[in-house]
Amino acid sequence: MVSYHIREYRPGDHETVRDLFATGMSEYVPTLCLHMLKQPWVILILACTFSLLLTSSKSLLLPILAITLLLAVGRQLLGYIWSMYIDRCLQEDLLDIQATYLGHKGSCFWVAEVDECVVATVGARPAEGQRDELTLKRMSVRKDYRGFGIAKALCKTVICFAREHGYSSVVLNTLMVQHEARAMYEGVGFHKYHHYVLPTVYGRLAHCTISKYRYDLPSAEDYEMLRTFYIQGIKEHIPWALWHFFSSPQTHLGLLSIFLLIYLSSASYTLSLVATSIFLVVGMLSMKKFWDDYLQHALATDMMDIRKTYLETKDSCFWVVDAGEEVVGMVAIIPPENPSWWGNARELKRMSVKKEHRGQGLSKALIKTVIQFSRERGYQEVVLGTTVVQRVAHRIYENMGFQKVLQMNPSFLAKLRKWWGGGDKGRKRDREKREKREKQRETEREKQRDREREKNERLRDKAKRRERGEEREKNRERQKKKKRKTKGERQREEKKDKEKEKGKRETEREKLREKRQREKE
Repeated sequence: MVSYHIREYRPGDHETVRDLFATGMSEYVPTLCLHMLKQPWVILILACTFSLLLTSSKSLLLPILAITLLLAVGRQLLGYIWSMYIDRCLQEDLLDIQATYLGHKGSCFWVAEVDECVVATVGARPAEGQRDELTLKRMSVRKDYRGFGIAKALCKTVICFAREHGYSSVVLNTLMVQHEARAMYEGVGFHKYHHYVLPTVYGRLAHCTISKYRYDLPSAEDYEMLRTFYIQGIKEHIPWALWHFFSSPQTHLGLLSIFLLIYLSSASYTLSLVATSIFLVVGMLSMKKFWDDYLQHALATDMMDIRKTYLETKDSCFWVVDAGEEVVGMVAIIPPENPSWWGNARELKRMSVKKEHRGQGLSKALIKTVIQFSRERGYQEVVLGTTVVQRVAHRIYENMGFQKVLQMNPSFLAKLRKWWGGGDKGRKRDREKREKREKQRETEREKQRDREREKNERLRDKAKRRERGEEREKNRERQKKKKRKTKGERQREEKKDKEKEKGKRETEREKLREKRQREKE
């Protein structure tokens, strides 16, 4: 992973920025040539030229040479036109970057450095005719440093700048040959809202399509809509919470105890039923008040200012899923409330999907987004908290790989014991409980690592056995091939062996003759 640093433009970066932009734009010439070759009129001209020359000259070499010459001329012409476009860009806003982008408050220019070397650039200035829109311009990343997330980081820098300066959206233009750039913009969150053919002769001939992308920044109405959506999602849990209250053994025991106590003391069924009903109503109101308090707490803390809580810090974020103008899902990530408990982790919060859109995979997609966000920033864990009534959410989280590591039951008796112990004793018990839970979690992790280690060893043993089996099969095949030799092959081998023996005997005779000759001499 490359370590990079994003900073504002300085006057000393002028030539480096211009060279980086020119080099990056020049890389699109081969793609532009390929795009031109796909145009119907180009294919028609090449085909007609080839056919006419082949018919008139009755030679295949001449048409091939002519087509090659046409392609070479076209390549040079496209390169010249593209270089004219690059020169025009260099003579416009990149001629004096300091005055164009840093001369007033609503625009800026950034560079990304790796080892004090500029490897990427991006600029932002107000859109012409739309003062509430910010235009992203001159995005360029050196070829050796692509794929490390530098372009996405620059895009997010521009988005944060637009948010801080009160812009409603960020817009940009891309050409049809910038396939990787379009994919990157869409990955950041931009969406294409318009495209058109460049209204020039060259643009029409080359079918040069310009796509316009937009990233809409949420307004105060959008934040209010999110809060309303969250309130609706929380209120859906109240009936399930009441059902859980009615079906719990503690409630049954309490109702039975009250009924028997009143009946034995008054011998009246009516009074017993009235007392039991009052107990039920009080329980329902208490449960409803609990959820109302939880909702008010959320609205008074992080949901009060979503922008400040989630969007103005580096390691927090808030995502929504919209269907047209309607929000149908949302999720957020934030540092956990107790960092000492979880260590290097981030907490998933405010997960909610509209009832009509459940079962379509939106929840899993949002969870994957959160996990990817945490992985890119080097966090080891994603934690979350749920209530007992969120059973569907439990299944989704477990299917996505989450494991239950802690269960708290803040019952009335537990609170009473904590209040009775009070002071340092209560804090000491809490600390001991936390340490115990941490040890349990560490034990579970160690067991998980052992299981993974055993699994890897089994896989390695299995691979070794497979390799040994394959080697045995190869040996058997070799032996079978030896046995399958035909009669002619055996005869040829026997003949070769006889020739070798004959050659050896001849060699021995020659040596013997030479020896006798030397003895006679």
